[in-house]
Amino acid sequence: GSATVNIEKQKSTVLTEFAALVTAGSAITRKSNNFKAAAEAMSLRPAWQIKSAFFGVIEDYHYTEDRDARIQIQRKTQYALRIINNARADRAKKGGKKTYGKVFVHLGKWDVNIEKAGVPENKHDDQNMYMRILLINPNTTASMTAKMAAAAEVVAAADSVITATQPEGGPASIEGYYDEAFSVPGVIDEVKKHPQADAVIIGCFDDTGLDAARCITTAPVIGIGEAGFHLAAMLGGKFGVVTTLSRSVPALEHNLHKYGLASRCAKVRAAEVPVLELENPESNARAEISRQIDILLRQDGAEAVVLGCAGMADLAKSLQAAHGVPVIDGVAGAVKLAEGLARLGLKTSKAGGYAAPAKKAYGGAMAAWAP
Repeated sequence: GSATVNIEKQKSTVLTEFAALVTAGSAITRKSNNFKAAAEAMSLRPAWQIKSAFFGVIEDYHYTEDRDARIQIQRKTQYALRIINNARADRAKKGGKKTYGKVFVHLGKWDVNIEKAGVPENKHDDQNMYMRILLINPNTTASMTAKMAAAAEVVAAADSVITATQPEGGPASIEGYYDEAFSVPGVIDEVKKHPQADAVIIGCFDDTGLDAARCITTAPVIGIGEAGFHLAAMLGGKFGVVTTLSRSVPALEHNLHKYGLASRCAKVRAAEVPVLELENPESNARAEISRQIDILLRQDGAEAVVLGCAGMADLAKSLQAAHGVPVIDGVAGAVKLAEGLARLGLKTSKAGGYAAPAKKAYGGAMAAWAP
């Protein structure tokens, strides 16, 4: 009757209002005051109206062929939800006539649930309600950390938050075993600083500190080297690797044997480009990397190529187009593997070598890293 008509009219109004909020272009950006004000106004709506609004946006935009537009809308929707929940939580703390429950949305699967009180067990916490991916650059070069973060953001799901970080101390680049040894304490520090991470990525192709990091967290820990190798093995019978300097080759070959993939690797080649030169736009780094890829394909029989340094992350797409074979950036690959493992609820096993370290004293300068 008239009550049903009135409800449908309200649903239509709030859906239109919300769709305008999250799909607006330059008029309303995620960080604008207008966007925040509109989302806070939405928080005053009853939960069923917010639910209807989310379903409306999902239905309209889930199947759009414009991937970039879809991702932008997903992220705006998540950001709006975060503002809504913060506002509802504030009112709930202050009390009042209404109980403001929490709205949980998981846009990776495009589903929406309304919870009367709090986020249910096994869901993401109140801070962001996002999947939290910690991306650690084991060296101290900030520009490389930013490059990795950009590569990760491009492929990250709409409900993933990438936190890119680097140690306060350590080498500016990792080129061989010696640098690697002095990078591990910084990696451990960064893992300990972010105990709420749903997954951790080690952003060095040597997989610096990977095993040690797995010992101090139950979250999945993915090395970009291991990720790149495994993905390449699924895309071609033989794959090749292009790294920076010859001194890095033995460490990568060691890892290939450790991961059981040495027989699948045609060759590990070095472009003889120092890691920090990858940050120099005036260098010939890309040309040298491309030349090594050509040799891998023509001479070594590789059918896919892995870029053997996180600093090469921004080159993958153009090199793939130039050579016509899969060119894998381990950073992007690690993000999707990390999301998948976390989404499946899988944790790092503590049954053997990755068990938590035994309590004991560490002496001298290493005392701060005692378990």
